[in-house]
Amino acid sequence: MKLCPYCAFYKVPVNKELESVFLKNVLAEIDSYLQRYGRLSIDTIYFGGGTPNVLSKTTFEQIVATIHDSFDVLNNSEFTMEVNPGVHAQSKLVFFEQMGVNRLSIGAQSFNQAVLDEYGRNHTVRDTFIFIDQVADVGINNINVDIIFGHPVQTNHQLMASLSTFLQYDFNHLAIYALAIEPNTPFSEQGLTISDDHQADQYQLIQQVMLDNGYEHYEVSNFCQPDHMSVHNTKYLLSQPTIGLGAGAHSFFDGRRYENMPDIERYLNQLPMAIANAELNGWSDYIGARLRLRQPLVFKDIFQQFGIDVPHQFSNELRKMADLGVLDVSDDAFMITHQGFLVLDEVLGYFI
Repeated sequence: MKLCPYCAFYKVPVNKELESVFLKNVLAEIDSYLQRYGRLSIDTIYFGGGTPNVLSKTTFEQIVATIHDSFDVLNNSEFTMEVNPGVHAQSKLVFFEQMGVNRLSIGAQSFNQAVLDEYGRNHTVRDTFIFIDQVADVGINNINVDIIFGHPVQTNHQLMASLSTFLQYDFNHLAIYALAIEPNTPFSEQGLTISDDHQADQYQLIQQVMLDNGYEHYEVSNFCQPDHMSVHNTKYLLSQPTIGLGAGAHSFFDGRRYENMPDIERYLNQLPMAIANAELNGWSDYIGARLRLRQPLVFKDIFQQFGIDVPHQFSNELRKMADLGVLDVSDDAFMITHQGFLVLDEVLGYFI
């Protein structure tokens, strides 16, 4: 289950009235699943979509209580909270732990102040270090850290320094994000351009450093220590049932992929179940998500689900990509290689 409270407030001033509407909608969504499917069992809760700690303690507590009232939350479930370093998160750490949060995803982005300044982040490296110390004091030790790369003035030396700091803390999970220039953002207005070669070079640097230090590159943008894969990420990519709540939240449930309306105003002003976008189904959607995960895709399973005989319909493509070293291909399955992660879009193009 993933909740995206921040999506509902993106570019919208947070106030009690909006938060009240958001809460009403989320609780209505939860109730709709309860009424239709009964008490479902869940093994992961993920508050994400930005910085969900903007929610008040009262709202957060109501949502968590309703989840437990409406679903059977299994013992030892993974409960992740996305947080950015800063006073708002610091003041709520003990509260989050008391509410059952046992995994944090920290939006550090970089451990170099010059890089943070280039990205326009509203926290400092010192804020991050203070926050990490407070997390340790609270006792949450299942930690993901986000690191961004690919800014044209970000040097490999700066990136390496951030990775070294990450490794010194012995965090068990790393998520990496390449800078992308979106329309109508400060970077696009500045005329900033991205170098594909520079980003590829930094991606390979991250990959090499993390593999050399014993981390598994289990997903195109994620590394972990053994047995510390994100349960939420893995379930979604394996097409296991996931329920998304909040504006823009994605779900795969009851054999369908669908997403809530991402438009904030419409989400806040209409009943949630009336604003679902068209379903996202089929082979293209499946392979686009599944190939991101470095686990074998079994030919027999694909044929049973989609009626696609991969080793025959894509025999030339499989042979070519195996020769190039971007796919591992066996008699009964195939999967992306570490080298293939770098050209994942091109690999997908052969199957779609």
